[in-house]
Amino acid sequence: MSTTVFIALNSTEFCNKYLFSVKSEEPLLSIPQFIFLWASIQMIITLYILFFVPEKIKVKVDDGSVLDQEEEEDEVVILPS
Repeated sequence: MSTTVFIALNSTEFCNKYLFSVKSEEPLLSIPQFIFLWASIQMIITLYILFFVPEKIKVKVDDGSVLDQEEEEDEVVILPS
């Protein structure tokens, strides 16, 4: 989606036809502005996840059996994707 939006907003023809009331020679969004915009959005999302989304902690009672250790090894080796 971001590439499509960038191509549209970087096109002077598209901007003049659909967005600007007065024709302009420059597009609404240039490459440096686009990169800064998406970097800002990604930083905001990352900080939101860091500070406001709690990590799910799995509490497991360990009785020390061999089966429990093998299950833990399987969880480490076969990580969900």
